[in-house]
Amino acid sequence: MKIGRNIQHFLEREGLSQNDLARRAHISQSGLSSIINDQVSPKIDTVEDIAAALNCDFVDLLQVPGPAASEFTPQERDIIRDFRALNHQGKEYVLQSLAMAVQLYISRESVPVSNVEATN
Repeated sequence: MKIGRNIQHFLEREGLSQNDLARRAHISQSGLSSIINDQVSPKIDTVEDIAAALNCDFVDLLQVPGPAASEFTPQERDIIRDFRALNHQGKEYVLQSLAMAVQLYISRESVPVSNVEATN
């Protein structure tokens, strides 16, 4: 999951340098740089620490630029609600599963993700 662009956006909004953010989030500057450059995927607790240091919700850092929340389908809103209800371990599992699904299915591009219906 690529969050580097979102972190960069909030860095600029807050007027912080990467060094400032690294210090506030209690991570190394090189580790933060790797996250911003999408070289590594951070753990959820690291995303939460970065979000707190940037005065934003961690979900803001994970969002892909796209439709406004009002444009989400009911199913997408349910997924976000359910994700927020999970404990730390559950969130970590979902994020890892999502990252694997993106690698497997997005690159195929045979069926747009927005056209995929959930099946039981």
